[in-house]
Amino acid sequence: MIIAGTIEFGLHGYAGAQTSAIAERAGVSQPNVYANFRSKRELFLACVGELPLAVEQLGPNGQLDESQALLLFQAVAAAREPVLSPQLCELLSKLHARLGADSFSAALTGAAAILLR
Repeated sequence: MIIAGTIEFGLHGYAGAQTSAIAERAGVSQPNVYANFRSKRELFLACVGELPLAVEQLGPNGQLDESQALLLFQAVAAAREPVLSPQLCELLSKLHARLGADSFSAALTGAAAILLR
């Protein structure tokens, strides 16, 4: 479900993603999503929470893959939502530190270009 959530949240953002679409992409029923995550918010934060692990697995000049970059972009966009802000700001600060300013900015720019296609 994390992979499916990463894709759906990356493409549609927190507000636009639907748990039914995440369930369909993951090949499970929608109740299965809620059996594993109490809310869409919890699933979104779990997906974003996986990004630092992805960064750790990158080589020194590695880049996030497309779905990860899109999720990062959407996480930055959602960071102003009061219900998400405290957790997202902490996660995004860690990601910024791990990736470095240039790679972080490049990931956001690349994701924006993908969304504008």
